[in-house]
Amino acid sequence: MTGTNSADSTVSSVVSANSATSAAPAAESQSTASGGFRTILWLTCILMFGLLLLSRSGADPDLWGHVTYGREVIRDGHLHSTTTWSYAVEGYRWVNHENIAEIVMAAADNVGGQTALLLLKSLLTLILLGVPIWAAWRHGAGLVTCFLITTLLALNVSFHWLIRPHMFSYTSAVCIIAILTIGLPGAMKARPGRTNPSEPLRFSCWLWLIPPVMCFWTN
Repeated sequence: MTGTNSADSTVSSVVSANSATSAAPAAESQSTASGGFRTILWLTCILMFGLLLLSRSGADPDLWGHVTYGREVIRDGHLHSTTTWSYAVEGYRWVNHENIAEIVMAAADNVGGQTALLLLKSLLTLILLGVPIWAAWRHGAGLVTCFLITTLLALNVSFHWLIRPHMFSYTSAVCIIAILTIGLPGAMKARPGRTNPSEPLRFSCWLWLIPPVMCFWTN
């Protein structure tokens, strides 16, 4: 009986040890998932705070001019080579450098009016703030750093963050910076454990995004 009890005790110990060993990775995985969720939640809160700082929605005097120019292009199906809204030089040669922005704004207004324009502004705001947050976090920045980046960026552009074509310029600029940061390892110094700046240019394919972004930005 003593031998049997000893054997049972040994088997129970082995089973308990195996259970503890298998439970440890599961607990660690659950803890990692929980930590990742909290991080995403905090980053989302930071992004929403930046969106709040840039939520002022005053109408710029040029807004409806841009919308009208875009509507005319949509209506006529081509870009206009001469000015269409001028009191002094009607028919004068006109090189419009904001075609894409005006077409997008006109399309948004046609679909949903002022509400759609505000949604467009909010979308560009999320891109403007979200891309730097993502790039900074990817290179080892902490939550405090991401918060400071978002706050400084939002406060510096808030005075001119109106529904106008230059919103696309700001957004394109941060996208170009992010592409360069990703495509050129070492352009932004990384903290240990996140990325290795000395590794080969395995992200250089991102640099092919620069020409289309620049073409979009130019127009």
